[in-house]
Amino acid sequence: MFGIRYCLPGEVGVGPSVYRSDVIVFPERVAPWNRRHREAVTTEDIDEVVRYEPDLVIFGNGFAQRVEVKAEVRDYLRKRGIRFVIFPTPRASKIFNRHLGAGRIAACLAVT
Repeated sequence: MFGIRYCLPGEVGVGPSVYRSDVIVFPERVAPWNRRHREAVTTEDIDEVVRYEPDLVIFGNGFAQRVEVKAEVRDYLRKRGIRFVIFPTPRASKIFNRHLGAGRIAACLAVT
């Protein structure tokens, strides 16, 4: 399982690796998170997460909370019975680590 070691503006340490762009962190792996819009999350941006069928999605909306998780995304997840939370990226990272091993989780982290 990969825990998030640290989270700084523009950089996140996950497991043994360092990432300098937005990422989706799953317990078993890390994937690039290539959002279509820099300031917002759309349903297309979370396709990989939904395919994973998580119990909980943790959104890190940046260090200054500038990335908006659109209402359509929140509704999309609710309709599928997927719980989610939205926090500044450093707090989202800590929440991910707290829930690691307690079900299927994913963290979508805006670090740039």
